[in-house]
Amino acid sequence: AGLNINLLRSTYGSKVFERLTASGCEQPPAAEPLAEVYRRMEEFYTEEVVPLVQAGKHVLVVSHQYALEPLALYLRGQCC
Repeated sequence: AGLNINLLRSTYGSKVFERLTASGCEQPPAAEPLAEVYRRMEEFYTEEVVPLVQAGKHVLVVSHQYALEPLALYLRGQCC
């Protein structure tokens, strides 16, 4: 969201910050809800990664925690 994560954590407190950034139901300040990130990561995986794997390619996905966590949930068959 272009905001300093440490500033957000200190502004809202650690408990509220963790709840906001880990909840699929709540939207962190100036950011998208986890459910939307989950949907985008699912779309990325099925449209970009799966075809490459099916073609016999090796794929490495590199990103940050808040994109990789929803991708891991999707790969485990869990909904956020």
